[in-house]
Amino acid sequence: MKYIYLTLFALLALVGRSLGQESEGAMPSTTETERPTESLTLPPLTEFLYPTDKVLGPASGPRILVGLFGGVISNSHSGIFSLREDGILCCQFDGASSVGPTVALRGDYFPDAKGFWGISLRAGWEDQSAEFESEVEQLLIFGKDNEPEKADFQNRLSASLSAISISPLAMFKLLDFDLYFSAGPTITLYSSPTFDKTEQILGPTGVTYLDGSTEVDFPDIPVDGVSSSTIGFTAGLDLRYPLTENIYLGSELHYRLPLTKITTDEEWNVSNIIATIGASLAL
Repeated sequence: MKYIYLTLFALLALVGRSLGQESEGAMPSTTETERPTESLTLPPLTEFLYPTDKVLGPASGPRILVGLFGGVISNSHSGIFSLREDGILCCQFDGASSVGPTVALRGDYFPDAKGFWGISLRAGWEDQSAEFESEVEQLLIFGKDNEPEKADFQNRLSASLSAISISPLAMFKLLDFDLYFSAGPTITLYSSPTFDKTEQILGPTGVTYLDGSTEVDFPDIPVDGVSSSTIGFTAGLDLRYPLTENIYLGSELHYRLPLTKITTDEEWNVSNIIATIGASLAL
């Protein structure tokens, strides 16, 4: 039995020695040239969230854009206002719609190159002119042989309203491709508004003025109580799409809500929709 145990112990020792030699042979030699390892570098997380932010330039310092925009302004005039001649009520007007040209300068400031938010100053020229029509009125006139009879009259008013608007706006990025929500107050200054009135006889047939016409014009009539400025609130969308490193395609789509009236003692006001396209230069 003793010899059996010795034989088993010798066999186990041989097996263990053999396994140890195989393990040492698998280890790399310290004299071999070590192979260089490569590290994987991932871009910052913000580049996945805002992949186009890098077009705003290097990620340091503020960004300033100066742009010129042009387009159209839709004017919705509402509220009753009146015309008086020598203190006597002539006619009343209630609302009109028009579309005119507009041109604007924009200065945008972003405190960092990512442009998550910014502030903007907008100064624009706008044509808010409109054509108004009064209700048809029946008035007593002296007709043929100086006999009194009734005739239908209507007045039209052409209001020439050239305006300068100034808007400080706050801008907040909505989407990755530089689409912003903008909002802020607006002051509108009217430059020498003029009013031309046309009076028209609609009927009965054959009734005319002394010169044989059915219309008479009253150019540049005075209109009392017209304010030289109004205040509103502007909100909408702004696009700043990079064409090159320093040039951006821009667009505006704004709605302006009137907070004050054009007439000081009546209800005439105007709301606007502004749509423009332009270009901005990065300074």
